[in-house]
Amino acid sequence: APRIGWHFRRKSEHFKFYSQLIKEFGKVIDMDPWFFESYFEVIEAVDFDNPDSRELVAKAVDDLIVKIKNKYQEYGGSDTPSVFIKNNAGTYGLGVIRVNSGDDVRKLNQHARKQMRVGKGSVDINSILLQEGVTTVERVKGLVAEPVMYLVGNQMVGGFYRLNEEKGDTDNLNSKGMQFSKSCLHENFGYENIHNMELQLADLQPIYETISAIASLAAGLELKALDQ
Repeated sequence: APRIGWHFRRKSEHFKFYSQLIKEFGKVIDMDPWFFESYFEVIEAVDFDNPDSRELVAKAVDDLIVKIKNKYQEYGGSDTPSVFIKNNAGTYGLGVIRVNSGDDVRKLNQHARKQMRVGKGSVDINSILLQEGVTTVERVKGLVAEPVMYLVGNQMVGGFYRLNEEKGDTDNLNSKGMQFSKSCLHENFGYENIHNMELQLADLQPIYETISAIASLAAGLELKALDQ
């Protein structure tokens, strides 16, 4: 529907509703909801060409990095914390950069600042989403792989894996070099998970179905809020 196009929609609204639902889900299964979501923050009225504005973003990134580090310490994680800075209203993988600290924001070069100046259709970027970077553990055909699921009526009907030969497990795969692979779970299509090589393909379906259903419900709440 036109009313939920990216000219009007905001990533942060979906994240907000998803976070609410995933916290309820965590209580039901007695698990930390952090395992099913990523930390995020929203910053409005951003101008990456303005040093004061970059400093505001840098401090928010550092605060988010501290929260992520605390979770890594709690559960024994060894990855280097990172944060994706995204155009809150964008799509097509445009207006996205990854940083490891606030200093990375303070030192953004002209090319990076240009990336964060305008999104698709040369629309100015003035609202950003800071999103916890999550290391991608899945592999398909030896390449880092992100699952993308399709749903109809809140039921998962299929999907695909996004691959990218030019990117690593902490990068944005939705960028130059992107390719796709089918995700027919009844077939052996070269799936691996670096944390559990014994994971059976049949185990993936209920995981994907559950998380997809929660995301679908979040999208419904988002649409309801837009209608109001």
